[in-house]
Amino acid sequence: VSVSTCEPEEEAVFRHQVTVGFGDCDPARIAFYPNYFRWFDAAYNAYLFQYFGSFEEALTQINTIGTGAMEVGARFHSPVVPGDVLELELRLSNWSRKSFQVDYLGSCKGRRVITGFEVRGVFVRVDGKVKAGSTAGLRRALGLTDLG
Repeated sequence: VSVSTCEPEEEAVFRHQVTVGFGDCDPARIAFYPNYFRWFDAAYNAYLFQYFGSFEEALTQINTIGTGAMEVGARFHSPVVPGDVLELELRLSNWSRKSFQVDYLGSCKGRRVITGFEVRGVFVRVDGKVKAGSTAGLRRALGLTDLG
């Protein structure tokens, strides 16, 4: 897996590559669909790594127990097979006080493979319950402006 970074802007793109392996595929020799969601998550974590250096540091700086998915979706445009390099582009969008969206575009050799999204929350523990907390700390840590 190789990674290139982006500048912390609203429309910035983060790129992440995944080489599709034999074990990622089903008997038809195309990528098994749940793997795309695993690759989305890996791209998102690689994006955060460039800012925080570790998962533990991210949790500390953002004051969260995690930034988990609240909703996910994908549209599969064409398959990838073992040996293909899936290029994932990630953008953050649709920020609100309690959630944000991660948009994904996956391609292989210029061919659109998948588009997808995750709506994520910045989760905190309050009175023993897990709840969506404020996204403000994450926005600040990523160098983004406050929602106002």
